[in-house]
Amino acid sequence: METAEAVASSAVKTAIDINAKMLVVLTETGNTARLTKGFVKGVVSRCVGSMIGTDSILYRATKTGKDLGWLKKGDAVVAVHGIQEAKSASRIC
Repeated sequence: METAEAVASSAVKTAIDINAKMLVVLTETGNTARLTKGFVKGVVSRCVGSMIGTDSILYRATKTGKDLGWLKKGDAVVAVHGIQEAKSASRIC
């Protein structure tokens, strides 16, 4: 199993284990989101522009979730982000 696949499956498992109402996947290429969709049904994808300002993006994602009625105060949310293989932060030398 590739690193990105392992991260995606772990994020989905965590979301299921804690009964998270939303799984936020930040990705530059879309690969992590595609992998995540393979592990769970009913995934809704929403594209946002820039990955600059992770806190801002997570705020917008949860606000959208509340606005659409998917989330309410106190609901658990799992967030994961992808990395490009050539720039893998998961392999530290």
